[in-house]
Order: sequence, then C-alpha cells, then structure tokens
Amino acid sequence: MLYKYETKSNRVKGLSFHPTRPWILASLHSGSIHLYDYRIKTLLEKFEEHDGPVRGVNFHMTQPLFVSGGDDYKIKVWNYKQRRCLFTLKGHKDYIRTVEFHREAPWILSASDDQIIRIWNWQSRTCIAELNGHNHYVMSAQFHPKDDLIVSASLDQTIRIWDISGLKKKTITIKPYRDNDSLRLQDEIFGTDVIVKLSLEGHDRGVNWAAFHPTQPVIVSASDDHHVKLWRMNDPIVDTLRGHFNNVSCALFHPRQDLVLSDSEDKTIRVWDMAKKTTIQTIRREHDRFWTLAAHPNANLFAAGHDSGMIVFKLERERPTFVPNGSDGVFYLKRKHFNSFDFSTGRSVVLFNITKIPSNNGTQVMSYNASERSILVSSDADGGSYHLYKIPTRDISQVDSKKGNGVAAIFVGSNRFAVLDKQNNVIIKGLDNEEVKRFQPAQTVEWLFPAPVGHVLVLTDEKMMLFDIQQKTAVAELFTPSIRYVIWSKDYNYVALLARDSLILATRRLEQICIVSESVLPKSGAWDENGVFIYTTSNHLKYLLPNGDNGTIKTLDTTIYLTGVKGSRVFAIDRELKNRHIEIDRSEYLLKLALFQKRYADVIKILRESKLVGKSIIAYLQRKGYPEVVHFVKDDRTRFNLALECGNLDIALQSAKILDDKQCWSRLAEVALRQGNQQIVEMAYSRTGELDRLSFLYLLVGNTSMLKKMITYDSTDIMSRFQYSLYLGDIDERIKVLQEAGLLSLAYITASINGLREKADQLASQITADGKTQLPSVPSNPFKLLPPQPVYIAPEVNWPLLNIAKSSAELGGQDRKFAMDNSGAVDDDDEIDNSGPKIGGGGWGDDDDIMAEDNNKNKGDEQQDSNGGGWDDDIVIEGGKGDGSGWDDDIDIGTSVSKQDISSMFVPPQPGSSFGQIWSRNTNFAVDHIAAGSFETAMNMLNQQVGIVNFEPVRSFFINIHMGARVALSSQAALQPIIEPLQRKHGQPYVSYNIQHLLERLRTLAYKSTTEGKFTDAILHFTYILHCAIFTTVESKQEFNEIKELIGVCREYITGLRIETQRKELPPTQLTRVAELAAYFTHCNLEPTHLVLALRSAMNNAYKLKHFDLSASFARRLLDLSPPGDLSTQAKKVIAFSQQNQTDPSITIAYDERNPFVIDSLSMTPIYRGSPLVRCPLCSSSYQPQHKGKLCNICQLAEIGKDTTGLQLILLQQK
Repeated sequence: MLYKYETKSNRVKGLSFHPTRPWILASLHSGSIHLYDYRIKTLLEKFEEHDGPVRGVNFHMTQPLFVSGGDDYKIKVWNYKQRRCLFTLKGHKDYIRTVEFHREAPWILSASDDQIIRIWNWQSRTCIAELNGHNHYVMSAQFHPKDDLIVSASLDQTIRIWDISGLKKKTITIKPYRDNDSLRLQDEIFGTDVIVKLSLEGHDRGVNWAAFHPTQPVIVSASDDHHVKLWRMNDPIVDTLRGHFNNVSCALFHPRQDLVLSDSEDKTIRVWDMAKKTTIQTIRREHDRFWTLAAHPNANLFAAGHDSGMIVFKLERERPTFVPNGSDGVFYLKRKHFNSFDFSTGRSVVLFNITKIPSNNGTQVMSYNASERSILVSSDADGGSYHLYKIPTRDISQVDSKKGNGVAAIFVGSNRFAVLDKQNNVIIKGLDNEEVKRFQPAQTVEWLFPAPVGHVLVLTDEKMMLFDIQQKTAVAELFTPSIRYVIWSKDYNYVALLARDSLILATRRLEQICIVSESVLPKSGAWDENGVFIYTTSNHLKYLLPNGDNGTIKTLDTTIYLTGVKGSRVFAIDRELKNRHIEIDRSEYLLKLALFQKRYADVIKILRESKLVGKSIIAYLQRKGYPEVVHFVKDDRTRFNLALECGNLDIALQSAKILDDKQCWSRLAEVALRQGNQQIVEMAYSRTGELDRLSFLYLLVGNTSMLKKMITYDSTDIMSRFQYSLYLGDIDERIKVLQEAGLLSLAYITASINGLREKADQLASQITADGKTQLPSVPSNPFKLLPPQPVYIAPEVNWPLLNIAKSSAELGGQDRKFAMDNSGAVDDDDEIDNSGPKIGGGGWGDDDDIMAEDNNKNKGDEQQDSNGGGWDDDIVIEGGKGDGSGWDDDIDIGTSVSKQDISSMFVPPQPGSSFGQIWSRNTNFAVDHIAAGSFETAMNMLNQQVGIVNFEPVRSFFINIHMGARVALSSQAALQPIIEPLQRKHGQPYVSYNIQHLLERLRTLAYKSTTEGKFTDAILHFTYILHCAIFTTVESKQEFNEIKELIGVCREYITGLRIETQRKELPPTQLTRVAELAAYFTHCNLEPTHLVLALRSAMNNAYKLKHFDLSASFARRLLDLSPPGDLSTQAKKVIAFSQQNQTDPSITIAYDERNPFVIDSLSMTPIYRGSPLVRCPLCSSSYQPQHKGKLCNICQLAEIGKDTTGLQLILLQQK
C-alpha cells in the first residue's frame, strides 16, 4: 500500500471522490464536512450546517453538487462552487446512514435507521418512492452502476435487491393515457414502482454494507459476524471471506481487478483475491478503527475513514518501469515482455520475454548498458533483488538472465554494475554476476543512482554524494532533501534531482545551479537539446531553466512519464504502458533561455515569429530588466508604460496621443522633464492645462516669448497674469494688473520703486482724489524685484543627451515587416518640430552620422552598394578592403570606424540579478528568503513547514535577518553608502542566529528570571528563544536535534509559567482550582531547582485544601530531589501529619497523579493518555480536539493541528 494523503480529524463516517478533480469529501462524526485536495494535500473548505454526526456524503457525477445525510434526520444538497447549502430534504424519522446520487436521473437514494429507503427527486425536491421491507436499521443502499437496481443492507441480517425499472418508466416515460382513462387510474392505484427482486440471507448478524460489482452480477457484503460474503445474483453459491476479528464496517470491489477491499473495527483493511478467496494484503493501524471505504471512479485510488481521520492510498505503484536507450528510443517492461519503442518510427517491438513479473509493491529501477546491450532491473520489494538480462539478437524466448539480492542496482561502467546490500555495502560486480570489489560509505546509504562512468551517486539521509569507484571515496557532495529520481543530461554535464516537493539542477560535480519548489509531486523529466529540463507533475508539463526560471508548457489530462524530448516533440509513457508523443510550443522557454544566454538576436526572432507578447511575458521581461519589448507590444497602455520604463519618449508620445489621458500626459511630462525634452514637456502641460507648471518651464529655459503670449490669453486669470509678469520682469504689466485689481497703493509703490515718476504721479492723483486717502509710504532702501535668469540657454531646443548604443530590441525593431514608428515626430498643430532621422526609420539617426563620416574617409577605397537606398534585413557593411561581412550576434564594425567615434558612444551596462534575487533563487530555506527580502515566499514556506499563521511576533526577526545580511560601506560624506552582501559558504546569505546565542540567553536570562520569580520576564525570554530557534543555523545534525530539544524546553517552561501565572491571578476562595493548577505545574519538565519550587507550592496548596494525601505525595516527590534543609524538614512534617489525618472524601480535584497526562495549553486541564488530542506543529504543545484550527497559546505563531512537513534549518557545510 502506498499512502498518498492522510488527514487528522474527528471520526470519518462517509467518503466520496470527485469524478474528475483531485478532491475528496469526508463527513465527520462532529457534524462537519471537509473538502480536501489530496494532490496538494490541503483542506479546501468546511461545510457545517448539520446538527450531529454526518454519516453519508456523495458527489454528483456531472453537476457541482454533493449530498449529505446525518443524525439530524436531514438530507442536504450543497453547491460546492457557491459554498452553500441549496436546500434540505426532510422525511426520515431517524439517523440517515447513506446517501447517493443516481448516475443519470435526478434522484437521491437515502437509507435510514427508520427502516425505510427513500428515493428523492432533487430537482422537484420531493420524495418519489419509499422502499419498505426491512425490519431493522437500513445501514446502506446503493444504485447499480449500470442497471436499474438497488442493493440494500440491514441489521435484520438480510440483503435486498430492488428493481426500480418501473419507477424509471413512470417518472421519465410519458404514458399514453388520457385524462379520464380507467387504465391510468388502475395503474396509479395498483401499479408497483419498485419491487424486491432478491432477498439474500446468510449472515449470522446484522449486515453493515452491500455493494455491486461494476461489471459482473456479484454483490459483496460486510457484516457484524466478522465475515465478508460474495453473492451471485444468478447462482445460489455464496463465498465467505474469513479473516477479520471484529465487525466488518464496509466492503467494495476493486474497479479494475478481481479484488475485494474490506475494513473493520479490528483496525485493519484487508485486500482479498476473489478467485483464491484469501487475503493478499493487510493494512493495520494501532489505535484507529475503520468505518468506511471509497473507490475513485476513474483512478486507482482508495480512501478509508477511521477514528482520527482518513487515508487516501493506492494498492500498488502505477509508475511504469523504463529506461532511455540513448537518444532515439526507450526500453520498457510491459507485463512479461521487455519492449523497445523507437521515437523516429513510432513503433514498438518486443525484445525478449521473462517468466515472472517483478513485484510492483516496491520501487523498481531499470538501467541500460549500451555497449553490452544489457538491462538491469532492481526492486526493493520483499527485501530487494535484481535481475540482469542480456538482450538476445534472435530468439526472444531465450534470454541470458542472472539474479541476486540487493536493495538497489545500477550500471557504473561498460562491464560493471553496483549493488547496495542490506549491510550498507556497495558491491561492484561484473556482467558474470561475480563480485569485483566492495566498499562501505561512512553514512547509511538509502539508494544508488546513475552517474558518469566510474562513479555512482549515493543518497544518504541528508545529502547526495558522488563516489569514485576506483578511489572508493566521495569526490563531491550536495546537501539535499530526500531525492526520488535522478536524470542526467545526454553529455552528463548536468543533473536534475527530483525530490518530493522540489527540483534541484546541479553540475557534474554536484555544484548546485538552482532549486525550485513544487507543490505537486514531480513525476519524471528529460533534458532537451538546448539544456532545458522538461518535467511532469500529476497534471502539468513544465520546464526549468538553469537560472531557476520555470513555467508550465501545458496541462495534462492524465499522468505521464517522460522518456525523451526531440525538438518540439515530447515522448512519454502512461500508466497503461502506452507510448505517447506530444507536440509542444517551445517559444516561451526558448525566449527565456536566449535572454539568459544573452542571445538577443534569437530573442528578437522569437518575439517576431511567435505570439508570446502577452501579459506574463511582458511582466517577465520587465522583471528581468528588458523593457525594450515595447517594440513588439500592440496594446497602447502597456506600450506606454513600457516606453516610460525604458525611457523611450518617442513611443510613449505616440501612445499618449492615442490614449489622450490626463494621467498619461502627467507621467510623460515627468519623464520627459527628467530627460530634458522641453518639447514633450511643453505639449504635455498644454494638454493637461497645467499652466502654472508650463510658465515655470518657460522661466527655466528662458522662453520669454511664450510667457508674453500666455499673458495675453483670454483664459488667463488676473493672479496668473501677475505671476507671468513677475517671471518676465515686466514692470508696466505688473502695474497694469494691480490697477485692474483695484490695488492702487501697491501699483503706486511699484512705480515709485522702479523710477516710473509719471506713472507714480498719475496713480498718486487717483489715490488722493477723494481728499481722504493718503499716499502710502515708500520704503527708504528699496530693491528691485527682478526675475532669475536661466543658468544656461541651450542653442538647441532640447537639452543635449549622450549618444547611447541602441538595444538589441531597438535594432531589431527596424525590420521593414515589423517596423515601428519611433521617430517621435509631433504633428504640425502641436507646434513641435519633427527633426527625426530620415534613413531607416526612427532611432537610426546618430548611427547614420557615424557611418556617413566613415564613408567620407574611405571614399576613394570603397563604393557603396548601388541599391543602397535603405536598410535591408541583413545589414552588410563593407570594410576598407572590400570584403563584405554581415551583422552577427556580436556586431563588429571593423576598422572603418575611428577610435574617436567609438569612444564617443556610451554603452549602458545591462542590469544583472541582485544578490537578493540570487539568494531566493538558489535555496529552499525560509531564512534565506527572508534575507533576500522575499518575505511572502518565506511566510508560505514557514506555514507549510511548521504551520505559522501569525507572523506579527516574529516581525523583528524578519527585519533583523534582512538587514543583518547586508553591510553599508561609506565612501564619502556626501554620497550614499555602498550596500554589500554578507554571505556564508556557497554564496548564500549570512544568518547571525546560532545555537550558542540561544543557550546563552537561556542560561543568563530565562532561567535566572524563573529562579527569581519574575515569571512575566521569563515567559518573554523563553518565547524569544522559541521564536529565534526557527531562524537558527546549525553546524551538524546533533545541533539540529539540540534545537528541537530547546524548543521542547521552552514549551515546557512557557506552559508551566502560564499555569503558575494563572494560579496567582485566582482569588483565594478558589482553593480547589488553585491546588489543581499547582499540581499541573509539577508535571512540566523543569530543571531540578525550579521543580523543587513547584513541588513546594503544590504541597502547600494541597495542604491548605486539606487534601493531605496529595500534599504528602508532593512532599515525597520533593524529598527525592534532595531539597535544602528547611524545605526537607517541612516536607517530612507534612508526610507525618498526613499519616495521622485522613483526607475528607468530599474533597476532590481534577488531578490523577497515577494516570499519565499532558496539559491542554488553552484550558489548562489534563489530557490523559489515550484521549484524543491535537498538537501545535511548531512547539508540539497539546490541545483538546475542539481547539484545532486556533492559534497556539504557547508559541503564539502556529495553527493548532495543521498538517506540516516539519522544521527545516540551514545546516552549515563544514570542511
């Protein structure tokens, strides 16, 4: 049996697989219905409306519906897309045991303890039939998968077969009766819709389950008499399957094999051979009784519900056994035949036959030796064995075969293969199956994998090692999770390591290139001719580049296993052992690969010829620092955003005109102003109506003529006119504006200060005309208000810019077919001169000047092409000697361009990956992602590993780790410091937290505060240590185990100190609860010094409660720890007193010192051994099951009861 998924929950009473999606429904005894995705191992949804246990649940075959029935006598129909109950069917008068949808009709079948089976129409929401006949609880009822039959099982020890063909005709067929026809009335009164076809008796006790065979007229039943019986509907012979030792809860047929599965309250699942009537496989659990079984309608998957959850499992492996035979085909094992499939012809031929099929319960591996045409098949089932076959040249029935024992076997040379035995020895054997040499690695070997000739890959519990067979030593190693498969490239320069939840690419010397995480188990993989790794999961075909970029090529309708890749054709074999080939579009990963390898000509070619320029590719190119993709984008808004990002104002201006959006013009103006393009800034401000900014622009550049025009605009308000006159230094205009505003006094002062006597006298007469107003006083030492002058007025309109080398995308954008209008020209009505280059389209002007100058220098030695009117697709520049050379990937202009011209070009460097990006790309540790700044990724990883859902308490750790991995180097006082990374070995970030730091804090602060009675401070210190342990680096596996022990110490102390803190907060009148908490405190795993204090407190509180027996018990435990003299004397007195005085029987507390227990960290009550409990995945504190899903009260981080993969810490590699 292979476990695929296991859940922890209350007792599971009903199960149902979704027919197409990787979902399973589980109905619980607690009244909840859980929807799981067993592929990604996640709880998707909870449905809670039933009052009491839910015993039956079933998915509809085609609609987004499921039905449930429970002990509240209700049948509920749910829509899982809307996540709600649609309606409730009422009619049963007792517990509902099973519910099921009909495969075609809109019916629901329900069985109940009211001894009635009902058929409901879920569309009309009515009961259309009642099946009476059983005289005890009806435990199950099911439709036949094809015929119009129902099988039911009851505690009256009978199984009934019901014929519902009459009901189907009545509800679906229109009967040819008139309204008043007597035959219709007779049929309605005396007609029978459902009849009993068979009643089967043979069980000695009640029958719990009965089910039809999917294709044969056979029924299986499970009973409380511990038997499973097989009934034939057309034969009185009954077969009995004996083996269970308790009530058999459920039984069903295997959908594709002649097998029967049954589960029982004896805590086993048994698999029976129908022909031999014997048990062939047994699955046991230690403490959980099984209650129900379910089979997937289309896949080889089964599920079983038990007391503490459910399991999803397979009976055997479905992975085919195959090995590539080079680059043109694959060898694979199909039943008893070894076959060869040729990629070129698409034909499969039989190589040879074998007499016995290898067991597929274990891991099977096939290895091929091309030089000797030998195949080696190994399996770890039944202790491990291998078979060596020599491929025959003629008679396929005669094959040279040798076998031996070994956990794993693999070819390591043309005439050698390595075998791993049970004693951890790696044995090298020849093709004659004789031992040549052996060696024993220092660590326990789990498996052997292929490697380059003369080497073997050895997997241990924590790393992969490359062993040199001749030297018998490890020449390279790589710390990895548990690796399942290894796939080498054809030249053995690169290797892909597939783990359960990640993929690692490494070099021949096991130097890690990149690592990526996968939520779904990687199944297989193959390298293509470009060095890209193609791999599959259960439902996707994906790719992985050497830089860590990965993506999905296509979705798969079934699980396949890759056997080879040739161009755009992917070859695979499925679980039915059928060879397939899939045509794929490689454009996406070839584009990314070309970018990674800086083959920009290929990038341009791919962008032109494919339809890749979508949002995902645009975002990818932006993220990688290539916004020049704007040349290939059609959407105007996206084109505008990309043009601004790469600083291409010409394209941005074109898109802004089309969009004509105020926000776009404002952004364009901001970027254009940064580049000094006054023309575009002026246009943008004009379009947005930002005249204040436009006037300030004119002031900066000294454009007084436009400022004067702005004053004369009819729309200009008086305040703006005054501002413009200030910018111009126009005194007369200022005075005129002040006069129009009625500010004659200010106008008089302005005229007087600037020496305009005539104007000042004229204004003075207007001010004093009424004979009352006096002239304002003029400042004694005035100075004139003059506008600032521009620092530099450029001879050209726009500010001068550097001549930069054009990007590859811009160079490629000049092709005639895909040419972009990049001239940046503005229409005449926009009042901006179009001075763009004329030759070859936009953006080529500066380069043309260089070439023109070069042509003038070499005028006497070379002639231009007679057809040189424009640029062709392939640009040819002829050198001084007349031999033409075309443009290559790296353009070489040759000697025709002078050094002065080359030095005048500024080539901006391409942005590379930051050290944060490199860190996050090459690690699967959350701490490294935190240091890199990938906080969200780190939080997702910590949630999966230790179930953390509340990250606020560890926020300071995130910040400290992120900042601690960087150092600021100051250069000059006026400049910003240079940020440099602090890295550990292999280029990963340095993490300052280690176990010494935690131990120092434990001894000097946490223990000290506890001893001094500062419990609040002690809790803070222990909590800090617990939180810090998640982010600590360790140097050995021993330190990793010490970290786990340290987490346990913190858990015990935090629990105990919280108990003690709660005890001190209780009022003195609650003596019983005080004594209980003091007693619980003594069961925390504390240091002897602290345990003495806890026992003293418990002893005193029990004595105050007058529970002398308990007080004496604590006193004895106290004396066992050799306490100080005065405390020892007190304990002896308590023991003596308790011997003289009996405890009042009415005094009881919730504490049993003889029954082992753990403390519920929320309710602070004991959970005794054998009682159900859930734990925190981080600190392992215990809780009662009803607290599942809540936040842990001890660590304040993790979700109680969450399924996780376990804590992962960075193991520093020591040399």
